[in-house]
Amino acid sequence: MLRQVLCGLLLMSSHLWSCAVLAQPWQPTDPNQVVLSLPRYAQTYRVNPSPTTPFEQVAPQISQALQDAYVYGDPRLIGQAQALLMPYQQSTQTDILLLRAQAAQADHAFDHAKQLFQQVLAQAPQQTQAQLSLAALAVVQGQFASARQHCRDIQDLSVLVLKMICEAQVDAVSGQSSKAKQTLLTLSTLRHTLSSDQALWLDLIQADLAIRTQDAALAQRVFAEPSMSIPLLLLHADWLLNRGQFAEALKLLTNAPAQDGVLLRLARAQLLLAHPDAAQTLARLAKHQQQLLLRQDVGHAREIAHMALLLRQPQQALQWAKINWQHQRETIDVVIYTTAALRTSSITDLHILQAWLHQTGFVYPLIQQRIDQALRVAS
Repeated sequence: MLRQVLCGLLLMSSHLWSCAVLAQPWQPTDPNQVVLSLPRYAQTYRVNPSPTTPFEQVAPQISQALQDAYVYGDPRLIGQAQALLMPYQQSTQTDILLLRAQAAQADHAFDHAKQLFQQVLAQAPQQTQAQLSLAALAVVQGQFASARQHCRDIQDLSVLVLKMICEAQVDAVSGQSSKAKQTLLTLSTLRHTLSSDQALWLDLIQADLAIRTQDAALAQRVFAEPSMSIPLLLLHADWLLNRGQFAEALKLLTNAPAQDGVLLRLARAQLLLAHPDAAQTLARLAKHQQQLLLRQDVGHAREIAHMALLLRQPQQALQWAKINWQHQRETIDVVIYTTAALRTSSITDLHILQAWLHQTGFVYPLIQQRIDQALRVAS
């Protein structure tokens, strides 16, 4: 099914990739041929620990691989972490369960991740990382009441700042954006007390809030310094694209790692600017999505729907946006689903989106206006 849909998308695009090419994995013919150049951040992770290797020796490598995978948007590092965890799959040790849960979360296996985090909390009810991760998963899936409860369940006063960030993140998406902005501004003064990944979390919440509320001052503050973080880079690109600053978005993304989220936004900027490299970028993106074809992967339906919109295939985009909606309901997912529903004039899907926005209080005035206007015209 996935292969047929993606092949259909590619055949109707302007570049020269064919489904026959996509169906065959590439194999080098020269033993001296460079297959891959490792990125600057790449580290050597041992992927074959012995079952007798103490987990404490392997755990730092797993944590680092997962952190690098998130910051740099490199899914290969998730595979590294999973390989390192393999000898310990049968263990019920709390710290092993926690890292297994984080690896599942990184791999978009959200239900499995939740199950593992709940196992952690059954053994250690005040395990802060498990509570924060469950809150984050609930936000990703648009379950804001559940996310708020997980934040409130954190009782350790030593992590009060993290609890406040957690609650501000929920406020930011559930109708209390003004309160969230004030809290986040206060928390920004404590940035020096946070680890690098905690500071990134704070930045991502503010960047997402700036986009949804069109807050130029907040965006200027959060995007002031160049970032090596792919998630923050993508939000910066979204900000620029939404404001019609296509050349600036192109400049921001041109030398970024060739990750799907980057390539999708780069292609959009190039298409809007009628840039001659647009077809080449779509071809590079097709190479990345070949993995989805081979794995029959629906965990990245967001990217497939996004590409279909770029290729002006709204029915295909709507199909995959609806699949993605069952797993992810972040800002970009709301945008993709709404755009596909508007382009196909799908009243049913617009009603679904409108009901969800009203039910959750999700704050995105521009999207709300577009949906309400389309439904008024259709009535």
